[in-house]
Amino acid sequence: MENISISTGTDSITLNWDNPSDTDFSGVKIVRKKGMIPFSHQDGETVWFVGNTDKFTDTGLDTGETYYYALYAHDGEHNYSEKAWIKGTPGSPAAPVMSGNPVVSGGSAELYWNTVEGAEGYRLYRQDNPDIAKPGIGDSTAGHINCIEIGDGSVNSYKDYLQTGTYTYWLTAVNEFGEGPVSNRIELEIDENNKAAGLPGAPSRFTGQSISGSRV
Repeated sequence: MENISISTGTDSITLNWDNPSDTDFSGVKIVRKKGMIPFSHQDGETVWFVGNTDKFTDTGLDTGETYYYALYAHDGEHNYSEKAWIKGTPGSPAAPVMSGNPVVSGGSAELYWNTVEGAEGYRLYRQDNPDIAKPGIGDSTAGHINCIEIGDGSVNSYKDYLQTGTYTYWLTAVNEFGEGPVSNRIELEIDENNKAAGLPGAPSRFTGQSISGSRV
């Protein structure tokens, strides 16, 4: 399963995905669980187990509750793939869209996105390893990830100051019901040409002269 995305309604969650191209692919099983990722295709409540569709809408959910979904591809003999998982919260804001043209200069990156209706703030995630999956999609949560809290839903940019290296960013909108789906990813690099100016060096050859206690 690839390119899983999610959108939320007041009491519903819609999943979209790309099915595998394997010739023995037969269908998709979706398992749902509150509060944690399903451990296997038998862990949690089965909400879809018919055909090879690439979209599913789960309705009648509790607003503000976080649901985890695990998707499994299977063949005609019901041999299951590794899971691909994603989470969503009904009532949470839609996913923002980050601009693909951040301004990188002098060791800083200024990032832009569209404001989201109903958002009370944003969470901007920064990761210094672009090869590790983002929270809420995939099986890995390892890596050095920082979360920058932005407490104003009308803000549409953020300037981050960085060391030399490669960074990946993504964004979520938040409101009283929870954190919405993740945005697209933006990757950028701070190299020797756009790094911050170096700090001044430490003083050297420091000398002094002693004075008597009677001198002021």
